[in-house]
Amino acid sequence: MSMPGMMDTILNLGLNETTLAALIRHTGNERFGFDAWRRFIQLFGKVALGVPDALFDEQFEVVKTRVGVKQDVMLGGDELREIGEPLPAGGAAAYRAAVPGRSV
Repeated sequence: MSMPGMMDTILNLGLNETTLAALIRHTGNERFGFDAWRRFIQLFGKVALGVPDALFDEQFEVVKTRVGVKQDVMLGGDELREIGEPLPAGGAAAYRAAVPGRSV
């Protein structure tokens, strides 16, 4: 939930499959890259597409239960990759879709 009077923000809007691969390569940290991707997918889904947070939370819980961890931070890159499925449209189309009144 945003603070009253603040607009919802889509974090990491410039990420796409190409920039994600570069981020992982540049940082050497797959978990960091896929966590950024997962945050982008969740916020884009919520803000631009109206997907309820509960759907993302349910997917998180399924993966955490399967892996046997209780906290999100205990998940590795492979598990976070499962949670953040790529958007087929890519970064530019995602940006256009995030602007009110536009569609993918």
